[in-house]
Amino acid sequence: MEWSFRTYVSSSGRRDVQRDIDDASPSVIQHFSSRIRYLANTPKVDWHEPQAKKLSGAEEIYEIRFKCAIQYRPLGFFGPGADEFTILVWASKKGSVWTPAQAIATAVDRRKKILKGDASCDALEIDGEEFPPA
Repeated sequence: MEWSFRTYVSSSGRRDVQRDIDDASPSVIQHFSSRIRYLANTPKVDWHEPQAKKLSGAEEIYEIRFKCAIQYRPLGFFGPGADEFTILVWASKKGSVWTPAQAIATAVDRRKKILKGDASCDALEIDGEEFPPA
């Protein structure tokens, strides 16, 4: 199985997650893209620490886990289509403190909006190219 990766797009067309990825430093992108390449070929049942983790208490929300000076934790879910994982929030975590502070609640809300058709998603891009390449 190979997952394709998507990013959240609001009903107004805002692409905040993709913008955050585009604004990340080259070293953060290197670590992130390495993790995405690994997870793209990993069955859902094997999405666990240290690469990823299903969050408890947040319906079907997973964190992609990597470190580059700080602990990055992009949050997303499997869907909306088959073989897709959509990144809902670009987040980081230090101890028990999330940045942004409401990252988990935002991810849960955005997942619901996508599933209801009130928001959409688009292909993840790194350096202007769909990633990981097909």
